[in-house]
Amino acid sequence: AITTFHLIENPIRHNRYLASHRGTALSLGACCMMLSTGAALALSSQVPQTPSPPKDAPGAAILVDPATKNGDRPAIITNPERFFSKSGIFYPAPSSATTDVPPVYTTGCQADEKTTSPRHDCVFGARNGSVRVALVGDSVAAQWLSAFETIAKLENWRLELFAKGACSFTSDVPPFYKGGLYESCGEWNRNILKIMTDPATRPDIVIHSQNRSLSDLAPNGGNPLADNYQALVSAGIKVVAIKDNPAPSGGTIWNPEASYTCLERYPEDFQACWYRANDGVGTKGITSAIKLVPEVMLLDLNAWICPPSVRKCPLVIGERLIFRQGSHLTKSYVDSLAPVIHRKLRSLGIAKSHPLEWP
Repeated sequence: AITTFHLIENPIRHNRYLASHRGTALSLGACCMMLSTGAALALSSQVPQTPSPPKDAPGAAILVDPATKNGDRPAIITNPERFFSKSGIFYPAPSSATTDVPPVYTTGCQADEKTTSPRHDCVFGARNGSVRVALVGDSVAAQWLSAFETIAKLENWRLELFAKGACSFTSDVPPFYKGGLYESCGEWNRNILKIMTDPATRPDIVIHSQNRSLSDLAPNGGNPLADNYQALVSAGIKVVAIKDNPAPSGGTIWNPEASYTCLERYPEDFQACWYRANDGVGTKGITSAIKLVPEVMLLDLNAWICPPSVRKCPLVIGERLIFRQGSHLTKSYVDSLAPVIHRKLRSLGIAKSHPLEWP
């Protein structure tokens, strides 16, 4: 900016010829505007942009079978692949994908690596709600916050968040992705379990998810996730576990390349970026724990991220980008799943209110 100010702007501004020939000066100005506009349009045509707000992009809602819209068991249409975006616009644009996040980050409510005790002000939904609901787990659990916040307001739930990065909800000290044992995670889990089993602070419902494989959860042949599930169930708490979601690179959150960077490379052919179907890294650990504690209810949303009838999974559905980082879902796509989640919770007997409207 400094260089162009001295070498271009000032010489033009103080040019005596242009000052005395107003028509020439105006023509030059018009040409410069046309050049800059043309350059901007050329750049914008290379990467899908966001010309409309998210409410104009249906996301997951476009997949629902119209015949099941009014019930509590929404089904996916036949041949859902026809609604997978293969080129064109989507929300959010690649330039803002990493900022399309749930309020957990803006409020500082996801605990960092060193934190061992949860905050008591991470409350969403109806702060004075008649039902206490705890959303528990790692960043994969936290990614669902915006949808559950919408549901909590409708259901009059006091929604409390207990999320810690890369921390599995287990009774032991789990391994850490940076090597060694995650000691602060073990202490964190002991502390939140005390809160959730204390009659004075016990929630009515716990909703859990995480991204850890079975081998991470059961290094000695046991199942420390089932241990914590059992502690909650024994305390009289209803527990709902959400399957870890499918994602590129087998569902791992540590995928070094964000999927939107591939879409930037292939703006006219999103199919070049589609990935093989998978059930999410953490799903096997969760379902194995439920076999040991069958009172835990399973919430399966994976078909709405990668329908089982397709050979490869998309990155954009209904003009909404699905992933923002590794396996983490964008807030925009999670929000489009809120009506699906609410109806599934109604079918489980967890939610009671009239179902959320479809976008």
